[in-house]
Amino acid sequence: MDRLAAPSECRAQALHCRMVADTVMDEQVRALWVSMAHSWTKLAEAMERLKPHQGTRGADGESQDKPKSRLAAHAPQFARCRKPMKVRILLPGRKADDVIYRCEECGVDETRSVPRAG
Repeated sequence: MDRLAAPSECRAQALHCRMVADTVMDEQVRALWVSMAHSWTKLAEAMERLKPHQGTRGADGESQDKPKSRLAAHAPQFARCRKPMKVRILLPGRKADDVIYRCEECGVDETRSVPRAG
């Protein structure tokens, strides 16, 4: 399977592009890196939209409670165990924060860009 077939891998590429953009001094080159990050994020979002919707019930059949924070609201569910992932690392950005989530049961990480409030 192609390693970029998962939205999490596309988001990891977007994160890498944003990190490089933050280190570049030339404004035109920085704009290119930001553009690439945006493209990777759009690809990840498109891939997620193509996945079948899981509904609003958890794996145990119970309805899920409303998330308490914007970071929890964007937390992905790991495909294997169907449980919401927890925030592991928060990388603040200008317009969006990059968040690395981790499945507590499986130890799998996934990166997401979470829009900043306000």
